[in-house]
Amino acid sequence: MQSVKLRLTNRITMVDEVHEYIQKWEVDNGYSDKVLLLRIALQEWISNLLLHADFGDRPIEVILDTWVDGELIKCSIEDNSVGFDLEGENSDPTIVEHDGDRGRGLWMMRQVASEGLSYEPIGKSRHKLTLSIGDNPDLWDRILSS
Repeated sequence: MQSVKLRLTNRITMVDEVHEYIQKWEVDNGYSDKVLLLRIALQEWISNLLLHADFGDRPIEVILDTWVDGELIKCSIEDNSVGFDLEGENSDPTIVEHDGDRGRGLWMMRQVASEGLSYEPIGKSRHKLTLSIGDNPDLWDRILSS
């Protein structure tokens, strides 16, 4: 299957464009739990970019690319922010040291991307989040028990 790409540059319409992107994905590929998990991951990541990312004086640019690879849905999200240390973020709301309301989205993304999640620099002021979503039958139990 071919990948489906979307370039986002408008902070005001970005969330709506992502929702339309997922709706089109559902129409083209059918609805499944994996598509719901993709929706959650994209919504969380785009929200984090809009709320927390440092784009300096550059206009925002985010490029989504989603494709099916066997039984997995894979997605990459490139951005032109200065980036941050994904692995260094304490985002587990189930531990005492967790900082209140912050980090729940990253924790949720780690749960959703059961087959892999990474965020790496790909050039000067460019970063790429890559995630893979597979079957995750006990995900809802983990989320609801947190």
